[in-house]
Amino acid sequence: MGVTVVIQQLITMLITSSLCNHDVRHGVKALEHPWPPLMHFPANPTPAGSYLGTDHPKVVAQYGQVPMGNATNRSRFVQFVFWFIRAMCTGSERNAFLLRGLTMRQRVERLLWTAAQGLWVAVLSFWWFWPIGIAIVSPIWEHDNLRGTWTPPLIKLVYGALLGLLTNPFIALLTLGAECNVRRTHPDLMIWSEDTRRGLIAQDPVADKAVLHRVEVE
Repeated sequence: MGVTVVIQQLITMLITSSLCNHDVRHGVKALEHPWPPLMHFPANPTPAGSYLGTDHPKVVAQYGQVPMGNATNRSRFVQFVFWFIRAMCTGSERNAFLLRGLTMRQRVERLLWTAAQGLWVAVLSFWWFWPIGIAIVSPIWEHDNLRGTWTPPLIKLVYGALLGLLTNPFIALLTLGAECNVRRTHPDLMIWSEDTRRGLIAQDPVADKAVLHRVEVE
């Protein structure tokens, strides 16, 4: 049952995020504000920019250090932790790995990024779902030999269905609340007029491709 949590969360993240991104690009409105509300967290692990963040080092070299939000003047470790929280707990354009116009390298990178987020969701939810599942199943069948019976598959079927029922809405909210999707469907929000947030996300002029300048790998 523990493996079920990991595998299902990973697959759910891949499927649900790609479907929601597709829907947003075809008329479905995103949330009215980014969710979770972590825009005050840094979008890069270091002020000098990073391949893992939204600003590459060579871009930062032209414009200066990037804003670090609530991690400003903190240690490198704290900056990395705060960036990790924002990167793993929010949706982004990197989840759109089925987008047309991407190179194979970009597609694979986005796929791996989304899978990593799915594993992180599994880490967060494992300590809830697995103990509860074991606590329910063990007292009922602890003295029974279930080998060769249909009971284990049926248990996993029900367990997986409940797991999906509880986690799918959360993953969908991550995608619909992604800053890039909120920008696309609500471009006139006051939060986008803050020039102090320069460098967090810069949308590509080719809106259909929705590839961000600071995220592409050259």
